[in-house]
Amino acid sequence: AVVAWTELNNANVIASVYSSGSWSSPTTISNTFSGYPKAGTSGSNNFIAWISSETGHIQAARYVSGTWSSPVNLSNDTTNDAPNLSAAAGNSFTVWTDLASTELKVVEFATTGSPSSPTVISNGDIAFG
Repeated sequence: AVVAWTELNNANVIASVYSSGSWSSPTTISNTFSGYPKAGTSGSNNFIAWISSETGHIQAARYVSGTWSSPVNLSNDTTNDAPNLSAAAGNSFTVWTDLASTELKVVEFATTGSPSSPTVISNGDIAFG
């Protein structure tokens, strides 16, 4: 299991992983002003996605074999809504709305390799609740 949050004093994305009956020490995943982190687990693989409040990009990191990856951009759009994340079959799937185009986009981020390119799965009249 994994939990993620944004620190109040500097808006870093922080995470802790649950393994063998205890939580790891909090780890800074992103040290830029960020918000709305979402976390997901598939098997022993953990994923976090968030929105960079500085750039508006959707970013993500993965925890595999005891190590967090460096953050990667899932989107280069700057008008994104906060992401949602689901994890299955060892991969994560991050979905968000590009507020400028009202397109709902999804990216697959596996335990190895680079994330997929964003795929538009719906146009217009998108809202998260």
